[in-house]
Amino acid sequence: MVSNEISAEEFVEYAIFLYGDQWRNVLPAELGISRRSLIISLASGEELPVTMTLSIVRLLEKRLEEMDRECVQLRDRIDLLRNSSSAGAIAETQVRGQLQYAC
Repeated sequence: MVSNEISAEEFVEYAIFLYGDQWRNVLPAELGISRRSLIISLASGEELPVTMTLSIVRLLEKRLEEMDRECVQLRDRIDLLRNSSSAGAIAETQVRGQLQYAC
């Protein structure tokens, strides 16, 4: 069970991580609530509803699993580039910078 100790600020950070600047438009549909309900819950200063915190945690877990798969694919691509040619050294440097950012 997930703790309900996610602050409104932390919730917003997670929402931005998941959806960027459009989180206010996208997240309510993912949570099955109206945009107005989301904003009121976050602005109330009260403890967030458990349904919201459970949902954001599930969405975060899903996104992190996707990122893990993407990192594996990127690592595999780096290995292929590294082993394919001398041009791979240049490509590896470029891709490795992306890998460090993403993973």
